[in-house]
Amino acid sequence: RLDQRLLFTYADPHFRWTNWDSLFSLSVERTTENPIFTARLGDGTFQLQRYLDPAKTKTVQLRYSFQRTTLTNLLIPELVLPEDRSVRLSTISGSWIRDTRDKPLDAHRGIYDTIDLSITPTALGSSANFVRFLGREAYYLPFKKMVWANRVQVGLAAPFSGSRVPASERFFSGGGNSLRGFPINGAGPQRLVSVCPAGTSTADCNNN
Repeated sequence: RLDQRLLFTYADPHFRWTNWDSLFSLSVERTTENPIFTARLGDGTFQLQRYLDPAKTKTVQLRYSFQRTTLTNLLIPELVLPEDRSVRLSTISGSWIRDTRDKPLDAHRGIYDTIDLSITPTALGSSANFVRFLGREAYYLPFKKMVWANRVQVGLAAPFSGSRVPASERFFSGGGNSLRGFPINGAGPQRLVSVCPAGTSTADCNNN
């Protein structure tokens, strides 16, 4: 009852008889897992992918995606800016991937690098103009009976033409897998709003 989702995916290993793989997906979702709002999401993506070397360690991806997110039934309206309650994203992006790990699900040695660059312009139906870059590197090295594993990632997002970056496309961190000492997604853009218990005066309000 908290989450309903419908997903359709179609993959073609030889798009139009070429050495490109293609992937087409459509999804719609309605979720109330977060108790302070109801979210309706729609997503359509078309992606092309091919290997760049015989060993299949280097991959390039090209994709177009359109996303629509609508937030309703907000218990704390001030928590989300009006322009972030209904967002359209029409994005063209490209990715470069290098994967030399011995076991992708349980790596003991190797490197996993990704570079992703995207542009989201209003000319294609978006509600904002911005570009986004995300680079990641993970390194695995066996050490006696242990594995030394580390990961570094850098993300940059910038608006253009006097626009803004929607809150959903900014970068957040926090949690045991990214930045210890912070709750999940607790390190990132924050908004302080006053929350007052029902039937109390403003003196009992807390900033959250």
